[in-house]
Amino acid sequence: MAMLMLSLSLWAQNVPELVYYKFDAAGTTVQNQASSPVGTNPAQVLGLTIGGTGQFGMGLQGNGGSSSSNYVNTGWATNLGTGPWTISFYINGADNSTTLYYLWGDNTA
Repeated sequence: MAMLMLSLSLWAQNVPELVYYKFDAAGTTVQNQASSPVGTNPAQVLGLTIGGTGQFGMGLQGNGGSSSSNYVNTGWATNLGTGPWTISFYINGADNSTTLYYLWGDNTA
């Protein structure tokens, strides 16, 4: 008689500290769900649409328009400090051409 023993451990990842947006509810604002959110909460969604299909539900839909009128206004003057940091996002359906797109930043970064 053979006996199989299996040990399984699962770890939940911590919520990011500063910025964590999930574009999963239609509207013109989005909550910053970070553990220590920065900026204006909720953030304004200007010129873009929340909807369609994202990695885990809906997502923020770009429109190829100018970044001066199509953006998420977090109200945060970017300050990432001197330590390591990570930006993570899911992108789908981006134009596969030589056109350049601006995805991250602000006028104070």
